[in-house]
Amino acid sequence: MAFALGTAPPSDANDLSPKVAAVLAAHREWIDSDGAEGTRADFRGARLRGASLRGAVLNRALLEDADLRGANLRGADFQGANLAGANLAGANLSGARLTDASLIEAILSGADLTRAHLVAADLSGADLHRAVLRDVDLSRARLNGTRLSNAQLQGANLIHADLEHADLAGARLTSALLHASNFSYANLASARLEGANLTETRLANADLRLSRLRGAVIQLTYMTGARLDDADISGARLEPSSAPDPLSLATVRGLGEVILDNHTGLVLWRSALRSVGLREQERVATWLIERAKSARAGPIESRARWLLFDATAGYGRHPLRPLSVVGCGVFLFAFAYAIPLLGLGSGCILRIWPSDSIRLSPLGTISITRQTRVERLRLKGWRVTAYALYFSLLSAFHIGWRELNIGSWLHRLQPSPYALRGAGWVRVLSGCQSLISVYLIALSILTYFSNPFG
Repeated sequence: MAFALGTAPPSDANDLSPKVAAVLAAHREWIDSDGAEGTRADFRGARLRGASLRGAVLNRALLEDADLRGANLRGADFQGANLAGANLAGANLSGARLTDASLIEAILSGADLTRAHLVAADLSGADLHRAVLRDVDLSRARLNGTRLSNAQLQGANLIHADLEHADLAGARLTSALLHASNFSYANLASARLEGANLTETRLANADLRLSRLRGAVIQLTYMTGARLDDADISGARLEPSSAPDPLSLATVRGLGEVILDNHTGLVLWRSALRSVGLREQERVATWLIERAKSARAGPIESRARWLLFDATAGYGRHPLRPLSVVGCGVFLFAFAYAIPLLGLGSGCILRIWPSDSIRLSPLGTISITRQTRVERLRLKGWRVTAYALYFSLLSAFHIGWRELNIGSWLHRLQPSPYALRGAGWVRVLSGCQSLISVYLIALSILTYFSNPFG
C-alpha cells in the first residue's frame, strides 16, 4: 500500500490513523514472514506532517521524500529504512532505531534524536542544523558533507564515523566519543569539544578555529593542515601523530597547560613552530617536553633538572628569569655580608688601597698611597647596607677574563681606587655567589639567543 505523491494534507494527523494503521499492519506481516506475506510499507512522498507514529515498526520501509515534519516518531524502528530526501524537521526521533537507515540529503533541522541509534546509517548531505543528538549512537555512520552546525552532540558516539567535509560550526560535542572518526576538511569552527575523545581521529585540513578542546584526548590524532587559530587546548591530553598548520599555533590558547603522556607528538609541533619562527610557542613546547622527560627520570636526576633548568629558566621558556634570580641574589647575599660589616663573626670584608693610588679627601686634599694598605671594614648606619649591597654586586658580577671583567668595570665607577675583598667564610660565600651568577647569566644568554634544550 503506497501513499500517492501530491495527496492533499489532512487537517489533523489523526485523519490518517486508519490508513497508516493498515499500512503498518501489512508491513509488520511482511517483516515477520520475511517478505512471503503482507506488503512492504511504502510512504514515498507521503504527507505525514505532525503524524504520531510513536514506536512504529518501519524497518526496511520506503520513506523517500516523505513529509514527516513535526511527527512523533519516538522509539520507532526504522532499521534499514530508506528515508532519503525525507523532511523530518522538528520531528521527535528520540530513542528511535535507525541502524543502517538511509537518510541521504534528509532534512532533520531542529529534530530531536536524543539517544537514537544510527549505527552505520547514511546521512550524507543531510541537514541537521540545530538538531538535538545527545547520547546518540552514530558509530560507523556516514555523514559526508552533512550540515551539523549548532547541533547538540553531547556524549554522542561517533566512533569510526565519516564526517569528511561536514559542517559542525558551533556544534556541541562535549564528552563525545570521536575515536578513529574522520573529520578531514570538516568545519569545526567554534565547536565545543571539551572532554571529547579524539584518539586516532583524522582532522586533516579541518577548521578548528575558536574551538574549545579543554580536557580533550588528542592522542595519535592526525592533524596535518588543521587550523587551530584561537582554539583552547587547556588541559588536553596531547599526543598527536602529526602537526597542524604551524601558523595557526601562533594564537592557540592553553598550550602550556596540556598534559603529556608521551612527548613524541609535541616534538613534531615544536619542529613546525621552529620552521615558521614562532619562538615563544617553541619555548613553551620545549618546556613541556623537558618536563615530561623529568617526570620519567629518576628522583635524583629529576630534582637536579628542576633546580638547574626548570626553576631557573623553565627550560628556556623564561630566558630572562635567571637574571632576575641574580638580582634577587644580590639582595639576599647582602644580608650575610652585613654581618662582618657590623663586626660580628669570624669573617671580614677588607678594603685594600693599592700602592701609588690617589686618594681624595672630603676637603679636597689629594694624597698618594706609597704602600698597599689593608683596612678591615666595620661600619654603622646606612653605610652597612650600602657596602653590603655593593660587595654583593661585585661578587655577583666577578665574571670575565682579564680586561673583559664586569666586576672590574664596576670597580672603575668608584670615586676612589680601593678594592673590596672577603676573608674567611665571606670569601667562600662570595666565590659561591660568583659561580652561581656565572651559571645563571650564561643560561640566560644561551636560552635567549638559542634553544639549548631543542
